[in-house]
Amino acid sequence: MTPLLILNPNSSPAVTEAIAQVAAASLAPGSFAVEQIDAGPAVIEDEEAAQRAAELVCARLSSRQSKYDSFVVACHGDPGVKEAA
Repeated sequence: MTPLLILNPNSSPAVTEAIAQVAAASLAPGSFAVEQIDAGPAVIEDEEAAQRAAELVCARLSSRQSKYDSFVVACHGDPGVKEAA
């Protein structure tokens, strides 16, 4: 089991890569994975995009529960964190 999933709730590969680079510089190799939600909004700038992202985050985290010990939603508004708890 991998201890940590870092999840980018938007569909931006550039943002996901930046998240992965920071994680790699800060965390031990093999202690984390970084994923993005390809079906997510390109950016999360309004309530509609945040709600859609929250639904997708909940679905992704639910499908990954047996694989990870913990998760971080790498997005300013934490879409889906409250719902997933």
